[in-house]
Amino acid sequence: MKKSAKELNAVLVGSKSSRNYLVGNIVLGRQAFDPADVTSCCERAEGEVCGRTVTLVKAPGWLRGYTLSNTSELFKTEAVLSVTLCPPGLHGFILVVYAELPFKNEYKNATREHLQHFFGDKVWDHTIVVFSHRGHLGHKTIEDYIAREGAPLQSLLEACGNRYHVLCDDGTDNDEKVKELFEKIDSMVAENGCYEADSTLVQSVESKRKEVDKKAEELRLQSQQQREKLRNLLTVSDSKQKSEGSEGEEEQEHRHKDDQFKADFVASEGDAASGLMKRWMALLEREWSRREVAVEPAAWKHIRKDGYDTSEPDSDQMLKSRERVRLWMSSGYWTDPETSTIGEELEEEEIPTEDYRQTVESHSTGD
Repeated sequence: MKKSAKELNAVLVGSKSSRNYLVGNIVLGRQAFDPADVTSCCERAEGEVCGRTVTLVKAPGWLRGYTLSNTSELFKTEAVLSVTLCPPGLHGFILVVYAELPFKNEYKNATREHLQHFFGDKVWDHTIVVFSHRGHLGHKTIEDYIAREGAPLQSLLEACGNRYHVLCDDGTDNDEKVKELFEKIDSMVAENGCYEADSTLVQSVESKRKEVDKKAEELRLQSQQQREKLRNLLTVSDSKQKSEGSEGEEEQEHRHKDDQFKADFVASEGDAASGLMKRWMALLEREWSRREVAVEPAAWKHIRKDGYDTSEPDSDQMLKSRERVRLWMSSGYWTDPETSTIGEELEEEEIPTEDYRQTVESHSTGD
């Protein structure tokens, strides 16, 4: 299948340490792939490069030097389906090798094993090796690196038809290098055609992924339901605690009101008794003053007639006399129902203390 020369579609493959995102960003001329984004999912980016519409898909990488059995099924599934993210007519695969790291035999074996499992035996006819580095090579050229690494790297290049290219991420202009890469890919396509994925393999993997997605959705819903149940239990528990706390607060409030009521009652009783005593004392004082005024002239007349000292008592003597009489009358031993008017005045001013206590008792018992 031939594609227009104005389109180029490729899949970036390699181990996790290959830094295939460097090649993708260099080709597209921008930070299209995030180096910090290490996920198991494929990434796709597009751009206009050298007058061509370029689509690059970065497949998830495998662990460098580890066999296929150490790669998770999720990574395998995503890698196989990476070809479906490109427009029809995949031009080829860009196998990225980081040239600042040694390339041992186990790395070669892991690379061959993964690529053949993902894309089949014909993958080598549609693959070009791109060496990436940041300008810190310990050798002068990439050919020196190939020679130094020996058989493992050389055998891998032979499997790819000795197609390779170099891109350096050292800040220099790579436009010419990218243009040369496109020309090499076009030559590969002209020789071997575009890559056609194994439809049976792709359909099988897609079916498996649907099953996995279905199970994942079921687990997600189950987990969500469990979280909802747990959240409801916590909500009920919090509500119960708040209710119990509210009842406890109400009980404490009622208890406080009862205590306050009792205190007010005792205080009111004391106030009532104190007020009654004060009124008693005031009435006694008034009665004593009235009697004193009535008795005093006759007493002085009697004293003068008997020849006693005619001098009137001084103010201190009068106060002491009044105090003694007041204490005597307030002691409860004094009674003179015929002459006293205290009882009559009390009938007008007396506080019904017994009725008050009955009212308090009726409130406290709920009558």
